[in-house]
Amino acid sequence: MSKPRRGVIQGDDRVRSAVQPSEAWERGQVHFTLDRTDDLPIEFDGALVGEGERGNEHRKTTVRIYVSQGKNIIVHVHKERTDKDPLDSAEVFSEPGAALAWIRGDRTTLGIASKHAWEQACKTVGWLKGHATVRVE
Repeated sequence: MSKPRRGVIQGDDRVRSAVQPSEAWERGQVHFTLDRTDDLPIEFDGALVGEGERGNEHRKTTVRIYVSQGKNIIVHVHKERTDKDPLDSAEVFSEPGAALAWIRGDRTTLGIASKHAWEQACKTVGWLKGHATVRVE
């Protein structure tokens, strides 16, 4: 694997990466630091593998999914509102099911931004492909 490149994603970052998540995964690991509003930042080497966004000029939610070098899933949610300070939350998961449960929170479904990010991550990362659908017998 190639040597990690340095990159910092911060909660108030409004700059879009020119690299699509699938390209980032193929290119190799980058060093990330993700800000969190009410907790310590999360720092890791990995790749952005999924991103989804929903909103308008008054309110916006961005969901980014990363996979670390150690195959942990990191989910980062950035929420902006014109009348409030931005909120950032992020967590680290070793299992896809736990990541999905955290994204859903107290809802029974994924939001549009979360769904898009998760689907993109499942297409990008081979070992997540089996988690792109809900399987029933």
